[in-house]
Amino acid sequence: MMFSLPTFAFGQKGMSINKLFDGRYRGNKQVTETLVKGKKMEAFDLDIYHSLAIADASQADEVERLVLEDAKKADQKEVSYIGQKLYYGFYCFNGNTLHPFRYIFYLNKTLKGGKEVVVIYMDGNANRIQVRKMLKK
Repeated sequence: MMFSLPTFAFGQKGMSINKLFDGRYRGNKQVTETLVKGKKMEAFDLDIYHSLAIADASQADEVERLVLEDAKKADQKEVSYIGQKLYYGFYCFNGNTLHPFRYIFYLNKTLKGGKEVVVIYMDGNANRIQVRKMLKK
């Protein structure tokens, strides 16, 4: 699906990871960007699902840095490190009336021999348990 917007700065606005969704990866064949919002997300009780799967290990440090900046403000977090590097992070942020709950999911598959770094932003009314279930599918 193509979008004609200058950037994809939706719900993650005001967060450090917003820099990742500024259009810098548009046209990059090593990156898959997915944005789903509106009626398609109602079944999950979410408003926005926005993800990047970056098959370029050289981008991992920058993505991790931005995720960790946001992680400082998280109300709940689950993390796993391999050495000094963040392997997995699931961060929950209590929001406001516009974004009741906000979530960041991060997975650096390159640390276990994989080829991509994944970052997902979600927001809506879904609670942490609902979002974790959705991510497992």
